[in-house]
Amino acid sequence: MEVGKIISNNEAISGTRFFLGCDYYSHFFDESTNSILLLLRYRDNNSNDYTHTGYIAEFDLANEKMIWSRKVNKFSWIPGQGFCFINSKNMVYSVNRVNGTNLWSKEGNIVFKNDSALIIYSKALPSAPKSNSYYFEKGDNKVTILTSKQNIHYNVNMYADSLFLLTESKEISMISPNKGELWNYPIGETTTKIENKNYDPKYRIKSNDIKRSLIFTGVGTLLAGLTGGGYFLILFYTIDNTVTLNQACSNILPENDLLYFASRDSLFCIRNNGNKKWTVALDKQITTSSNLFTVDNNLIMLNLGFSFLGENIEPNGKPYIIITNKKNCLPFHKIDLESETIISDYVIKKNFLYLLVNNRLKCIDMDLSQIILDQVIDSINFKPPFSILKNSNELGILLKNNTIENSLNNNILIQGDSQIYLFDLKSNTIITTYQKEDITQRVTEFKNTLIWESYDYLIISDKLNNILVKLKKGSSYFIVGQYLYVFYDTYLQKTDLSLLNHRLNELKLIN
Repeated sequence: MEVGKIISNNEAISGTRFFLGCDYYSHFFDESTNSILLLLRYRDNNSNDYTHTGYIAEFDLANEKMIWSRKVNKFSWIPGQGFCFINSKNMVYSVNRVNGTNLWSKEGNIVFKNDSALIIYSKALPSAPKSNSYYFEKGDNKVTILTSKQNIHYNVNMYADSLFLLTESKEISMISPNKGELWNYPIGETTTKIENKNYDPKYRIKSNDIKRSLIFTGVGTLLAGLTGGGYFLILFYTIDNTVTLNQACSNILPENDLLYFASRDSLFCIRNNGNKKWTVALDKQITTSSNLFTVDNNLIMLNLGFSFLGENIEPNGKPYIIITNKKNCLPFHKIDLESETIISDYVIKKNFLYLLVNNRLKCIDMDLSQIILDQVIDSINFKPPFSILKNSNELGILLKNNTIENSLNNNILIQGDSQIYLFDLKSNTIITTYQKEDITQRVTEFKNTLIWESYDYLIISDKLNNILVKLKKGSSYFIVGQYLYVFYDTYLQKTDLSLLNHRLNELKLIN
């Protein structure tokens, strides 16, 4: 790792720049060891896209040196304290972060992870005809067989401590690592044809809370997951276009002792012992998936109108919304949306559901089960990706010199391609349109210093909002003690915040 002085247009800051030797992709800061686990990837010289080759490395912040690094190819990773996991070429490795050596390895792929558990699915091969799923409890580094059932990689949900819901091609099962399968509930499957072709990218999903999967078995597999706040989707094809679709096409929603989920032709409510409470038939939407959530006594189902092919999302289904009583599914209201639409984001305020559908903001009164607002946002400039900016009480939002209250009870901030729209919920109108470069967000503070994020810069100010310094915005950043670390494409920049004890100018963020 090459080390040099920071190069900056601002002479008031000094520090160190650490060259990474490969492009930054992601990192994990371990406070207990004061070190960073780095994920670095090479870029393609022609397209500038990330390649599948790179490094995983451990960087000691205190001594400012690389402890170890290992080259990886076609990989994903899961960082953690003391060890990390690397999934590369159908193998999973548990890696000791002290020296980079393997603690253990298993054939298969990671299909589930959270802070305490990991599940690895090992597909049946001619040499090993039985499919196994391995359960790993991160705290004690112990690997056990969770189940030998086929195809659990469709969908894995953690229901409670050490209890997992596994969605297969024909059923949903409750599995315990200690007791095995507790029960299973049949949901069926459907065979259909799809057109085997590639699509140009059109839409990316921004909502972190939408969980779904669409699986083609026998001839192809579509893997869906979260990355960087959006979804990644990969489809592997074979010759035959006839596919078997996994019937479970929604998230599994646990609430108290009940589980809600949707198949391609039914909405289910079952008890957590596997017994049915109620089911209701749905219009069959073979190519689409759904998102379930509850608001008070209402169960809401958003049929999203997507089909997933390759890394692309095509709005070739017809989305609709179901609002029903979660106790007995009565009354049952179905609201159809226009064809060729795509639901990209939503927010709930009191008993109102606000949806972004293409370039329109729709509002549904969940008590009346009616659309009461259908407003065009911007027919010219409103292009995907777009989302509703969720409010946080810890986040101060500035638009030019106007402060938007943290509550945002009467407003919605909508992010378009290059504009931010402030939508007033009382008048149902856009009251202001801002360019992205006009947005500034306060993200954290250090003693008497505030750190702000704008479209292009990290801005450091004093408590009176006087700007001390502006740094070019990087890919990511974090603060350790008095130091601000910012990742750029090929280097890590370190700045001493305690040295920023004077103002560079009188420009204020807030008048």
